[in-house]
Amino acid sequence: MFRKCFVLLIAVLFFMPAKAKAEFQFDVKTGYFMPSDDNWDKIYGSSGIVGGDLIYWFDEWGMSAGLDYLSIDGSPLRENVPSYITSSSEISRSNFSISGLYRFGPPKESYWYVGLGIDFAKFEEELKASTSRSSVALKGSVNGTGAHILVGIDMKVSQNVSAFLEGNVTSITFEGTEGASGSDANGGGFTIFGGIRF
Repeated sequence: MFRKCFVLLIAVLFFMPAKAKAEFQFDVKTGYFMPSDDNWDKIYGSSGIVGGDLIYWFDEWGMSAGLDYLSIDGSPLRENVPSYITSSSEISRSNFSISGLYRFGPPKESYWYVGLGIDFAKFEEELKASTSRSSVALKGSVNGTGAHILVGIDMKVSQNVSAFLEGNVTSITFEGTEGASGSDANGGGFTIFGGIRF
């Protein structure tokens, strides 16, 4: 899927009108992340997420580069931890994404838009365990790659400001690392974003 999205992004660049007037936007956003991986969901559950994007529009076609970040506290699955041990865990995800976009409608009005793209993420996890006599903490980090699709609506508030609502489905794999969620886990999911665009 990662390679297919990369090829489609190149196609978006190819079909952009060469003489179109470029329009630049940036936004700040917050949202709610719901993981697709079962173990991630059991250990950490859903969480808040924050981020921002830079967007170039060429008429109806556009490209965006974005960053988002989340951090979640959790508790490892009890079947993996003896009852006399107290345990906790924390995971964070920093994600950089590149998207090809297409919008329906004139830019001076509210409009719907769709997009797809690729993701480059870094995951950091810390596991803590303690008994009545001792305690230990383990930290690790790993990179992951993936792809996403999105759909959103941009609603004009004033001439230069708009509010937007966006749904994003992401699949990000980080392979070969054994953490609280197990190896070959998926760090993606469904995210609902809302924010302000300038």
